Amino acid sequence: MKQRCPDSLFIGFGQLKDWKWIINETGYANIVTSPGDVVYGSLCFLSRRDEMALDESEGMPWLYEKMGLPVTRLIASEGEDEGEGEGWSTAREVKVNAMSYVDVQRTSLGQEDDGERCPVRHAQGIC
Repeated sequence: MKQRCPDSLFIGFGQLKDWKWIINETGYANIVTSPGDVVYGSLCFLSRRDEMALDESEGMPWLYEKMGLPVTRLIASEGEDEGEGEGWSTAREVKVNAMSYVDVQRTSLGQEDDGERCPVRHAQGIC
């Protein structure tokens, strides 16, 4: 993210309920509505310049549509900073409206492209 959006500021991880992360039929990442599923991702503040650059690199509006989605920001559990916590929590239910790029036309499952998946443990390093 920092390479494409140099002004971006990582603010934490988020949880999007009732959506599912997929590789669609074109081989690209997408999210689709899916009751009971959850998508996790990083939350970043973007400058207007970065947002415009990201729009272009994501093929907006031809490939993806930009959508504001209700996300719960995850808060580190007690002691997490010292490595003693039990993980991430939604206990304080910090709700935010987060922007995401969604391909509403191509929503069928496809073959995964090796470059599309980013493990959550590395997500903090990309913003």
